[in-house]
Amino acid sequence: MVYVQENRRAEVGSAQSASQKENAPKGKQPAGKTKAWKVQNAMSAAPRAIAKNATIVDQPGKEGGEMLVIRKGTNDWTCMPDDPSTPANDPMCLDKNAADWAKAWKSHTEPHLMLFGVKLDPSVYSSDANSGTPWIMWAGTHYEHLMIPVK
Repeated sequence: MVYVQENRRAEVGSAQSASQKENAPKGKQPAGKTKAWKVQNAMSAAPRAIAKNATIVDQPGKEGGEMLVIRKGTNDWTCMPDDPSTPANDPMCLDKNAADWAKAWKSHTEPHLMLFGVKLDPSVYSSDANSGTPWIMWAGTHYEHLMIPVK
């Protein structure tokens, strides 16, 4: 799952409270880009119950570098502040699955195909993402689809 402030992206929209939106830092990053501003901005992307214990990361210091951890969290969520290279204020929070997907996408690893719109038999395909074989993601939901690893 991904939360993005004020539904600015096609991912799952933010479920922020009205007070979170009111208290979120407005606009683009200030010139100083303080750690406190980045934490507050990143946390504004998700409901407080998620953001308060999320790991907060920032863009790497150089192209292709690792994300910089601003604050280590205690849940499986990762939030990041506004991306200064985009025109909108777009902080986001990702759960572990979304973060793993984003990391794989960014590094061009773990390619896979997704097959939607067909009835999948759980006796044929497992739901184990680590099996190395095609597996059912979100089984039993309207979002059910087959993930097919490409090696």
